[in-house]
Amino acid sequence: MPRGGALAEPGAGEMRMTTPIASSGRPNAGPALLVLAGILLFALLLRTQRIEEVTLTFDEACSWKISGFPWSEMLDAISRDAHPPVFYAVLKGWGAIAGEAPAAMRSLTVGLGLATIVAAYVFVLAAGRWATTDSSAAAQQAGVPGRVTAAALLAALLVAISGLHVDMSLQARPYTLGTLLALMSATCLLRALHPSGRARDWAAFALTAGLLSLTHYYCLWTMGAEFLFAGGVLLASLARTRWSAETRRLALGMAGAVWGVQSVWSLWLPVFLDQRARSTQQLWMRPLTAEQFTSSIGQALGGGRLVAPPEWALAAVATWAGAALGLLAFGGRGARLAALCALVPPVAVIAYALLVRNILGTQYLIFGQLFVLIGLAWLATAPRRVALRVALAVAVCLWFGQGALQHAEARERLALATGLQTLVQRLELQRRPGEPVVVGSPFVHPLVQHYSRDRTEILSRYYGRHEQDLLGGPPLRRSEFENLDRAWDGAAERVWTVDVYDLFGAGSRFEAHAPGGWACVSEETFREASGLECVLVLREHQRRPSAMTGQSAPTNPATAP
Repeated sequence: MPRGGALAEPGAGEMRMTTPIASSGRPNAGPALLVLAGILLFALLLRTQRIEEVTLTFDEACSWKISGFPWSEMLDAISRDAHPPVFYAVLKGWGAIAGEAPAAMRSLTVGLGLATIVAAYVFVLAAGRWATTDSSAAAQQAGVPGRVTAAALLAALLVAISGLHVDMSLQARPYTLGTLLALMSATCLLRALHPSGRARDWAAFALTAGLLSLTHYYCLWTMGAEFLFAGGVLLASLARTRWSAETRRLALGMAGAVWGVQSVWSLWLPVFLDQRARSTQQLWMRPLTAEQFTSSIGQALGGGRLVAPPEWALAAVATWAGAALGLLAFGGRGARLAALCALVPPVAVIAYALLVRNILGTQYLIFGQLFVLIGLAWLATAPRRVALRVALAVAVCLWFGQGALQHAEARERLALATGLQTLVQRLELQRRPGEPVVVGSPFVHPLVQHYSRDRTEILSRYYGRHEQDLLGGPPLRRSEFENLDRAWDGAAERVWTVDVYDLFGAGSRFEAHAPGGWACVSEETFREASGLECVLVLREHQRRPSAMTGQSAPTNPATAP
């Protein structure tokens, strides 16, 4: 078997992997770039579906509000949250340019999602640098360079149509920034490890890996896989050539990268440890089960979070493992890096769930799923026979295309169930300047604020420990929940309340109770299914105690007949 490689070399039905010839055998990139441009255009259409209409989620509203704080207040709020700071800083800068409308915020993650597609294409080509030096005519006639280009294009297409990637591109959250940095750091690492690698390649890897690890904590598993791979290459060089110039170059480069990443983390580590301790105490989840694991993998390789787990969820687990193991068995160094980045995150999640607590979520799997897509593209274009390659490529495209279709249908349904936006529009039409609004739940409060033109005197009923609560606390300012009596004891003759029902299951109630002397004179009910699944009730209270004497309290509209 020749060294390195990604794609099948001709043989008697044998899956032997090689990569493209790095010099004269490389085909003209023009047609491939045209195909890539078409993929990006199609991906853009998928990633702008109902970009404005679907209500922001609570997490997106938190991203908006925290990133809008002044720098010192923003960093304080982030430290009390459960996330690292890089995405908030990027969103803050983007908001200063593009604004804070849902489409403006989401356009950032859409752009990062498109950049991830390009990065997937570049990563596969970069892995081709671990190529055989055979530049014979026979090798060129075998079409190896063309098959690597095909693998790169197929990987880009799979990322473009993956329901999970489309879903996360339409969320103003750190996931697409994480996927982009995961591929950028992996590509920089491959360049640094290559015999032609320079110090600047190691510096680029240290920078991108450090940013990756501070974009989302799940990205730590991906960064760990990258360093594990680099350590393996170093040990292989040491075993093969002892302490040669090449081994010294690898050791110094890896040591420099470790030093660069730890320099940043030495500053952030105390915050991380505090966040981890509080999240372990406050964010309870049921113990990880085999059904939850297979369902999450099924959604990750299907239509994403908005689509129910497929019936073949167990087959998705086998596909995930098979793609990674196939790269380990048949691939060269570039393929093995992708395999580790696909395997380490789910294995680490299982280990953490068994040792500490369950932290599994479908969206969190996106960083490992990204390299599964690359693996599927690699393996689908590996066979010698053109007909088999075409059949495999069409099969995986149909698989993920069906998931993208299901995601699009689910998003259309969400765009028709935006009760919170309708509630705020109704409130804006009736509310006079200076009239307070009291929101019954801190989870709905930032959403009401975001969609309101007049954000003054929008308060929240909140009795948590503001400095310690990492759920409702970080996006709230003290002035927005302390001393709610001012809303009722002030000069306003009307006060509006937004009561929330069925937010965490049927029967849950979050009400902004009016004190004596106030009468509820009107109420309207709205059902929200996209941002937060709940029932919202807009109530108007007037200072007319005689008008509503003896009236019983309004019933829960979610459970009323």
